[in-house]
Amino acid sequence: MPAEYGEWGRYAFLDASAQSYPGFIISGDRVRMFEHCPVCDRPGPVLDREIERAKGEEVRGCAEEL
Repeated sequence: MPAEYGEWGRYAFLDASAQSYPGFIISGDRVRMFEHCPVCDRPGPVLDREIERAKGEEVRGCAEEL
């Protein structure tokens, strides 16, 4: 289900490079999206700086290895 602005949810997006069918990608990251920047009040959607792994997701990536 889509999350509202300011709510926590899984990071998902549409991969525009797929040509035969829609390529939706859902990551294991837990993020929040705001309707405008909370720091500078610039309009337009923006991701919160605080990103974490969703509960139950495997730890992956170079940053976690370091």
